[in-house]
Amino acid sequence: IFLHVDFRMHAHLRLIMDEVFGEANFLNEIIWSYQTGGRARRFFSRKHDVILFYRKSRKYYFNLDSVPISRQDARRNHMKRHVDADGRVYRSIKSGGKIYTYYDDEPAFPGDVWDDVSHLQQKDPQRTGYDTQKPMRLLERIILSSSKPGDIVCDLFSGSGTTLEAAWRSGRRFIGTDLNAYALQTTRRRMAGASAVYTAPPCAGEPLAEAAVLPGIGFYDVRLEKYEVEPGVCARLFSGLDAVDNWSVGYLREGVFKAYAGDFRLRQKPALNALLQLPVLEGTPCLRVGDVLGRYFYYALDISQGE
Repeated sequence: IFLHVDFRMHAHLRLIMDEVFGEANFLNEIIWSYQTGGRARRFFSRKHDVILFYRKSRKYYFNLDSVPISRQDARRNHMKRHVDADGRVYRSIKSGGKIYTYYDDEPAFPGDVWDDVSHLQQKDPQRTGYDTQKPMRLLERIILSSSKPGDIVCDLFSGSGTTLEAAWRSGRRFIGTDLNAYALQTTRRRMAGASAVYTAPPCAGEPLAEAAVLPGIGFYDVRLEKYEVEPGVCARLFSGLDAVDNWSVGYLREGVFKAYAGDFRLRQKPALNALLQLPVLEGTPCLRVGDVLGRYFYYALDISQGE
């Protein structure tokens, strides 16, 4: 388990983790050092966070070889520089009567101070608008070193979904939870943008949704015309499709919905595309709506009736 903390809670959570997992199962206190704007004048600037690394028992997986870093980024200290007969640059140091040699073109491996992973800048394309978002490289290093392809990565405070996307791109399965509905919506959008393939069981929805279906050549034109939130759920009144955050069309097969086309609102694109094309395939045609309250509802489309 990896627990990210800052200077406010570090001491308290370290004691709690020792109590829960046992002091013997503590592995690392990783210092994530980064550069951000602003400098303190009355104390040293706070430019690092801490990541506590614990194991559950003596039987655990860890593979440092999966997270190499360039030796150009590693500290060379006072090691002497040489060039061998093949023109390869290497460094050497004598210690304990032995000579240790390190080639510049060979990978190095991170220690417990990570100063090669930058904090996300304000205009970084990774940014989703979530305040506490972490950089992808940080989560990739954690996931690749401590799990195997196909393993399940769980983030109980998923926030912007960085852990889940990093797990998906690394060939791991993932579970993400968060109490904040905005965080869940941010994660759903992010995973859709990452082209993650996922399925979800359908549920009977109470909001009223109306859609028109027009047959084409090899596809159907599906137009979402109305979505009404059920009374008593929200004090705000919505009109038209204002309550829709995202929607998609696809097919229900063996109890699982698979989307083939979809659209969602963005800060840069607040308007929702109300028309989607659904290819003609086998299965039960379905419509999925994600509303601004963070809920998802599924509706069967009656192609024969055009709705």
